Amino acid sequence: MQKNYQYIAGLARTLAGTNAENYTDDDLVIDMNIVREDMHAKIVAKGKSNPYWDEAVLDIIEWENEYPLPWNDDEKPENERVYAGMRTIKKVFVKYHSDGQYEPLEYNNISEPLGESGSKKYYSIADNSLFIFPTPKKYVEDGIIVHGINTLRPVEKWATEEKIFAKKLPSRAYETLALGIAVRYCRYLKRDFAEAEKLEIEYEKEMNKIIESF
Repeated sequence: MQKNYQYIAGLARTLAGTNAENYTDDDLVIDMNIVREDMHAKIVAKGKSNPYWDEAVLDIIEWENEYPLPWNDDEKPENERVYAGMRTIKKVFVKYHSDGQYEPLEYNNISEPLGESGSKKYYSIADNSLFIFPTPKKYVEDGIIVHGINTLRPVEKWATEEKIFAKKLPSRAYETLALGIAVRYCRYLKRDFAEAEKLEIEYEKEMNKIIESF
C-alpha cells in the first residue's frame, strides 16, 4: 500500500472521527505541513543523528565569493522536487588551492574590512547564498564542502509517498503524521480538547519511538 496523501488523509479523518465534508483537503493539507514541520524539528533537535543532514560539494569560482545554497535535487523539474534546499548550514570547509587542504571556516556576519580587504577566513549566509571570505583568487574544483540540513518543501494535495518524507523516515512516521493531523483537527476545528489531548499523548509516544531510531 502506498502511504501517500490519500492514505494519510483517510487515516487522519478516521482517527479524528470526521469525514472529507467536515475536514476538507484544503484544511487538511495545511495541517499536514504543520505537523511535518513539527516532526522535522523534533528529530533535528533530539535525534542522535539527523536523516535530513546532507553534504554538498561546490567548485570555487575565480574571484567569486557568493555561492547559492545547494539543492540536493535541483536536477529534477520544479514540480518534482522534494527539498526546499539547505537552509541550516552547520559546517563549511574550503581549500583555496588545488593542492591544498580543506580548512574549516567559522561563521561571521558579512564585514567588508574582514572580507574583501582583509585576510580573515570565514563564511556567512545571506539571501539564500553562502559567502566565503577572503574572496578566492583561483578556480578550485570541489573547493567547498558544505554540511547542512535539508528542508522539505510543503506538500500539496495528492502528494506521493516519496514527497511526504523523501524516504528519510521509518514507515511508522506516516501513521504518526496522521495522528498529529487528527490532534489539530480535534483541537482547532472540532474543539474537542479532551480527544485532542488523548491523541496528542499517542502522537508524542510515537514521535519518541521515531526519534530513538536515530
